[in-house]
Amino acid sequence: MGWFWATVGAILVVVIAVAVLMDHRGRKQGHRLRSGRDMWLDVRETVRDVHVAGGNPIAAGGNVAWTAYARKNSRGGKSEAGD
Repeated sequence: MGWFWATVGAILVVVIAVAVLMDHRGRKQGHRLRSGRDMWLDVRETVRDVHVAGGNPIAAGGNVAWTAYARKNSRGGKSEAGD
């Protein structure tokens, strides 16, 4: 029965090591975990967009220029390249 727990422990160590390496690589590339506040603000903005669309964003006919995503990724905003 001891081999069972040793196997479970080894699997956990491998999973945690892979997660740490992936997190380290992401942080080197500039990625960070978002805070709860940032996520909450995105939810509020999405709810606002749905209300603007009259509760049915699909009814906008495919034009999503008024959404939060479009506002964040407009040409006037900051590009992903950081220009």
